[in-house]
Amino acid sequence: MTKKPPHPLQTRQSLHLSELGLGNVDFLGIVHFHGAVRPLVPHVHPDTYEICYLARGRQTYVVKGRAYRLRGNDVYVTFPDEDHDTGGCPEEKSLLYYLLVSAHPARSFLGIGGAEGRALHEVLRGLPSRHFRGSPQMRAALDAVSAAFHDPADPLRAARVRTHLLAFFLEMAACSRGAMPTAQTAMDQVCALIARRLGEPIRLEALAREAGLSVSRFKTVFRESVGMPPREYILRETVHEAERRLVASDRPVTEIALDLGFSSSQYFATVFRRFAGCTPAGFRRQQVRPMYAVGVTPNSRRKSRAK
Repeated sequence: MTKKPPHPLQTRQSLHLSELGLGNVDFLGIVHFHGAVRPLVPHVHPDTYEICYLARGRQTYVVKGRAYRLRGNDVYVTFPDEDHDTGGCPEEKSLLYYLLVSAHPARSFLGIGGAEGRALHEVLRGLPSRHFRGSPQMRAALDAVSAAFHDPADPLRAARVRTHLLAFFLEMAACSRGAMPTAQTAMDQVCALIARRLGEPIRLEALAREAGLSVSRFKTVFRESVGMPPREYILRETVHEAERRLVASDRPVTEIALDLGFSSSQYFATVFRRFAGCTPAGFRRQQVRPMYAVGVTPNSRRKSRAK
């Protein structure tokens, strides 16, 4: 059989954790999208949770007719047997980690039995929200899982993978209850300020003052908290606002570009293609539905995310 060549805009790791006998945690995928790729089609994971941690970039996911728009450092959970996709939106330039975790009660949680194992199962069953802010510690734990998994000569390989996964789940439980660090709260305030001022010149000095930090420290903390540099975040948010305007009106593309602060329609098209995978005119023609325009998605094709 001819091996399928790698996607030119993706770098992918597939860790089949089930090989290590870790109870109900079967798979970890790590996908680096180097540019926008085709939308994820509707699919389900029978009797399985899918836990996504978006380390960098933006993504949109849709379940039960509702869209969830993720930014760097967000967590998103699909519960067992739920039909989900990206609602026609491309999978954007980003770094995505996703875990597949069996919900079957007979399978121990990471091999941990008794009351503690049942309590870990309950963490997933009782999540207060499917979408919430994560923490950089979650990415560090998953990177440690990957490093340990790829060291088959280590006699404690399974124990190390189990330990790092447990750290991930405990941190996820804390984040799901809103236990976010002060710096992250400050960055959320900065993101709200950016949303109010899209299309205006936004100086990093003003954003740093909003966060109460020096400019150099602000850039470091923003990237750690949001998963991308502040200038890239502003560009991405501006493109999403452009998507909204392209769908909501028939105003000329050049007019929308100038209103949003782009120096020319050509530069606007270049930036738009980088994040949306097509030109503004093509986006309007195809009527690709971003998160604010998504309804119930078609159910004709069911294909899980490639592993």
